[in-house]
Amino acid sequence: MNKKVKVYELDITLSETYKGKKRSELKDSDFLFPEDRSFPIVSPQDVRDAINNFGRMKKGMSYDAFIKKLYQKAKNKGPEFVAAIPESTKKEHNLT
Repeated sequence: MNKKVKVYELDITLSETYKGKKRSELKDSDFLFPEDRSFPIVSPQDVRDAINNFGRMKKGMSYDAFIKKLYQKAKNKGPEFVAAIPESTKKEHNLT
């Protein structure tokens, strides 16, 4: 009996660019984790995206610690970044 097997090749080199820029061109301060250049925070939408992608993080960090670190980064970036954190998340994690 012959079986057909489909094989797909997936190229996962997308992480080398971010919004049309090479990640290497972004400043360390543009990343939540500059040591491994992960979780770029360049726009307020990136704050929301970071929250939604917490589960993909490979660091052993609690969600609470992650949100607090993200909040500090957002504060450093400006009020529009802080506004991107949902009010319910701010309240739940005692962020002011």
